[in-house]
Parts: sequence; C-alpha cells; structure tokens
Amino acid sequence: MSQIAVIFDYNRTIFDPDAVGLMPGAKAVLEMLQKKGVTLFLIAKGDDERRKQIEQLGLVPYFKKIVVNQSKSADDYKSCVLLCPEGTRFFAVGDRVKEEIRHANGCGMTTIWFRNGKFASEEPSDDAERPMHTVSSLSEAAELIK
Repeated sequence: MSQIAVIFDYNRTIFDPDAVGLMPGAKAVLEMLQKKGVTLFLIAKGDDERRKQIEQLGLVPYFKKIVVNQSKSADDYKSCVLLCPEGTRFFAVGDRVKEEIRHANGCGMTTIWFRNGKFASEEPSDDAERPMHTVSSLSEAAELIK
C-alpha cells in the first residue's frame, strides 16, 4: 500500500481570517488523517507573524513541514514531495484555483478545491486551474483522501 500525503493551504482553508479562528472541523480532520497515517503539510502565505499564528493555534504537531513564504509557488509543493518516499500519493486542498489548485495540478497531485468564502466564485480560467474535486467542507475533503 502506497503512502498518502496531503498539502493543505492555510488561509481560508484551515484558518478562517474572518472569524479569526480555525475553519469548522479543521482540527478534527487533521487528527483523523494523522491517525490514519497520512503525512500532512501546510503551505501559507505570510511572514513571521503568520508562522507565530500557526504555532499559537496549536497546528505545528500535525504537520511534517510548514512552508511560510511571501508568495506561493510550485516549488513549495515540490519541496513537500521530496520529503516523502517515491510513489506517495499526494492530495492538495485549497480555496484558490488560481494558486493552490494550479500549483498542485502542475505537480501531478489530486486536487481538491475547498470552494467557500471569498474565492468561491473564482472560476478556473484554464485546465491548469481545474480541480479534480470540489467540496464545501473539510470533512468532505477528508472523505476523498483515500
């Protein structure tokens, strides 16, 4: 059986900036995936303040690697792939087709668009931005990760 890894976007996927807290069900999904032996990664846009926020929310123990950069790139996703054995099946969950979905598709990952909030109406403009799955909750995303 091959290993499974999931790369989560942070803002508006795990963290709700409008409510200034975790998305509904975020911790439960992370705990469930971790218990199943899924390797978890987190990619966030930001700086030291963002990194501090992630630590204060108690998220660090869930993730093998947390990437925090001023902007996201496919290299962020590739850096996570390098930390897993060859043949690991990668999923990527994010709320932006123009960022997370585009980068993860470019890396050959199974993409899950968490279509909610501010960017829910942001439609894919080309195949590179087209997600393989679309969900409206993190628990729905977790059900797809097998």
